[in-house]
Amino acid sequence: MSRQTLDLDYFEKVVVYKSLTDDRYLASVIDHVQPRFFTDESFKRVFTLITSFFQKRFTVPTKTEILSFCNTPELKEDFKNTVKKIKDIDKNLNVDELYQNTERFLKEKSVYHTMTDVADDCSKGDINPASIFDKFEKCCSINLSVDTGFDFLR
Repeated sequence: MSRQTLDLDYFEKVVVYKSLTDDRYLASVIDHVQPRFFTDESFKRVFTLITSFFQKRFTVPTKTEILSFCNTPELKEDFKNTVKKIKDIDKNLNVDELYQNTERFLKEKSVYHTMTDVADDCSKGDINPASIFDKFEKCCSINLSVDTGFDFLR
């Protein structure tokens, strides 16, 4: 059976939506997601606002809190566009599927950007196999396991 491919452009909507609405989800992805993983420019800027707030307060910002930091017309428009683009996302997502797909999204985006970074470095003559290996190993070892404890009640 062949592996299904994930529509990365569509799935970035899911990542942004869940990051705007779920503290636990955002906490699990914040160390792995880079704004450059988003092809949608509005998502890049809004995600940067979300993560900046989360790193200070350890909670997802409310709409009012986000709008308080939208200090330019462009950011206000980015937030408006983001809300419009994610409004049709299903609210009741299967948690296992969500985390599995998010992990896949993060790994694929990370590998892609690592490849382009390594290609740039190599074209400049900066070829360090150990460093290249470490970068790819980091990409491929992303793990979003949120259930790592023991269940003593079962």
